[in-house]
Amino acid sequence: FPPRLCAAVMHALEPESVALHSSRGYETASSRLYMRLLALASDLLVYHSGVIAAALALYGPASGSRKVGVCIAAALLSPGLIIIDHGHFQFNAVCLGLSAWAVAFFAWGDARAR
Repeated sequence: FPPRLCAAVMHALEPESVALHSSRGYETASSRLYMRLLALASDLLVYHSGVIAAALALYGPASGSRKVGVCIAAALLSPGLIIIDHGHFQFNAVCLGLSAWAVAFFAWGDARAR
């Protein structure tokens, strides 16, 4: 689903960049900018929100903001993820974000069961 959504956005912004046969090797400054912005937007919507939710679910707001803040900073400032995903238009953080959301939901479910 995420690649199809990104392709729809790119088609609306710059249709030549996703043309079936003629887009191979297509590269403009605007298409690179759009691709980077799509990678950043997917990170903000899925990965960042998932990391914050998981940190809050695992440590809870009562454990102190320092522990939650360190957990969030360690996950969000990962150099490999920043360089690979944003520099090469990869969307690996979407899978990691969905995993973080799963951890958060498991932790919230476990807390309710107690």
